[in-house]
Amino acid sequence: KHIDPRQAITLGMLPDLPLSTYVPVGNSSLRGAERILLSEECRRRSMEIGRKITYIELNVNQEFMIRFSGSLFIPHTDPNLFPSVPVFKEDSAGGSA
Repeated sequence: KHIDPRQAITLGMLPDLPLSTYVPVGNSSLRGAERILLSEECRRRSMEIGRKITYIELNVNQEFMIRFSGSLFIPHTDPNLFPSVPVFKEDSAGGSA
């Protein structure tokens, strides 16, 4: 609702998928909290899911860290992951062309 998927893709916040893929859901965290509070079944399911969670130490995986650090830049350091986003090249004076 409050984020434009086109702009989020340009910044590298969302994967470069067709815009129809993205559906605004509003305040989903508040809706989920409400369901947990009001529904015994939702509480039971959330506890069941919680017991199945596996902890993985990602910072020891070199490939993950390379990809993660590349994704911290805006825009992303790998423009091939975002084919619909125009690539701006710097001119010889150091500005965008």
